[in-house]
Amino acid sequence: MPQRTKVTGTRPITLWLLVFIAAILVVGLIAGGLIIYPSYRQQQEVEQQYQAGVAFQKVEDWDKAVESFEKVIALDATYKDTQTRLAEVKAKQQEANAMARAVAATATAEALEAHYQKGLGYMNIERWEEAKAELEQVFEVDPNYKEVQGKLAELKARLSEMRTGTPTPVQRTFQFVPLVSLANFTLDAYFADPPVGLTPLGGIPFQVPSAGDNMFLTQGCDGHEANPTSGEILMNVSYPRALYFLLNAVCPKPANATMGRLIFRFDDGSSFTKELVIGQNIRDYYLDTQADYVTVVTDLGVQQAWSGRSKMWGGRATIDMLTVPLPEQYQARTLVGVMVEDMSLDGTGSIDPGIMLMGMTVESLPELPK
Repeated sequence: MPQRTKVTGTRPITLWLLVFIAAILVVGLIAGGLIIYPSYRQQQEVEQQYQAGVAFQKVEDWDKAVESFEKVIALDATYKDTQTRLAEVKAKQQEANAMARAVAATATAEALEAHYQKGLGYMNIERWEEAKAELEQVFEVDPNYKEVQGKLAELKARLSEMRTGTPTPVQRTFQFVPLVSLANFTLDAYFADPPVGLTPLGGIPFQVPSAGDNMFLTQGCDGHEANPTSGEILMNVSYPRALYFLLNAVCPKPANATMGRLIFRFDDGSSFTKELVIGQNIRDYYLDTQADYVTVVTDLGVQQAWSGRSKMWGGRATIDMLTVPLPEQYQARTLVGVMVEDMSLDGTGSIDPGIMLMGMTVESLPELPK
């Protein structure tokens, strides 16, 4: 009978070997996962930030595009074309920031001029407190802006006089300036029953001839293309304080374009210029126009002096009064001429806008106040 051979210890050894190998495999898999998984997650985040940067670049959101591409670079400095894109969006970001600064500076300049002009407008109608408030806003931003310091000093003196009850009496005189030398058209061709003769308009007396040509119309639309583009009215007025113009336009556009200017000449050879800007201090005489002509003004130095009907079109018409206070340094001189200059061809690119000058009065002082 055959005998069995007894084997001892082999099976347990094999089993433990298998367990050991399995353990090594498990540890390896876990270790590999710990290495591979974070790398996969990082690649996902890199791609997501890259795609976000591309999307922001397309919609020109430069700040967010820079932020996204910089995150990509921080994770993978060589990822696709990120370096190139980052350089491009940074350049665009700088351009946008420079433009924003320029716009802000322009807005500040426009705001200063708006407050300054409002202050002058309030001074002209003797609303001293409102004028002081407007000019103080200018002074706070730029103490050297134009003549703001002198105007504020003048206002403080006025207000002090009012508070103490001892204002310096000032005699105001008005001198009518005839337009005969320039007049080339009649008001009643444009207006139904226009104001003529000696008549107060806007609180200021004007003398408008009742017969013959009584207004000056520069080159413009409606068949006036051959009219002159400039003309000067001569005078001899000492101590001029302010001038008042009955002034409108025909076919004025676009808004904020300079269509002309008034040049004031003095006996010492000096001069002072007032620009005529569409929508600021000059507008269309016909308020019911169906065209895109400008029918509003923003300058407080302009007020409606007369309202009525247009003889030509039948709708509402206006005659505005533009007040031009002369700077103090000119008030001790003699005013010898006022030139009306139509610059619309240069300022608007068209001869269509024309200047309508319908009356002029000069306010002067018998002597310069002490």
